[in-house]
Amino acid sequence: MEAQYVGPLCFNYVPGSDEWYALRFGKIPSMLAPACLGMDPWRSPRRAWKEIMNPRSESSKFLLEMKREYEPKAIHDYANVMDTDTCDTGVWQRSDWPIVVASPAQEVFNDGIMLLYMGKTIYRCLPLYRRVRALVQLAVTCKKFCDVVHWRNGIVSIDRVFPSGLKGLELRLSIFHKRFILPGKCPEKGEIPRWVLNERLGGT
Repeated sequence: MEAQYVGPLCFNYVPGSDEWYALRFGKIPSMLAPACLGMDPWRSPRRAWKEIMNPRSESSKFLLEMKREYEPKAIHDYANVMDTDTCDTGVWQRSDWPIVVASPAQEVFNDGIMLLYMGKTIYRCLPLYRRVRALVQLAVTCKKFCDVVHWRNGIVSIDRVFPSGLKGLELRLSIFHKRFILPGKCPEKGEIPRWVLNERLGGT
């Protein structure tokens, strides 16, 4: 099946379809980018590698079920709080950086995207690894801002992230892809050191 474009480098494949999985195979989804860099407190680089090489994993299926059940309510509540319009989007990929893909929850007026989390925790301060996910989505989609939304039963928390602090992220993700994904080599434990949480994004 030929790729169907709904916008610049955006594919309108249905999440969970064969085409959707095929486009993501062997590429780093923005959701797993912090784990590949050793920045995710809940996922190791090894686990991220396994999910990249097996995009049909059980965790991926669980997230899709959550998305289908709760995402429309969360999007509706976000749009009401922000008094803005949103629309469905697809899987984004940059032609000059095709190793990373991003799947924003929505496109947001004017020239923004939405990254949605649905769960028990509403954060007072946006965790660094979730900010990195937003930065990677901005790098892939080339949008002006990303609203990181935490939603729980009608309660909405919103943090707006702008495309700053990207220095070094693209290079580090490209190195991970070249070292581990292309040769199909799972990272060894400790091979990718954990980032210190107060380290500046991109480093020096």
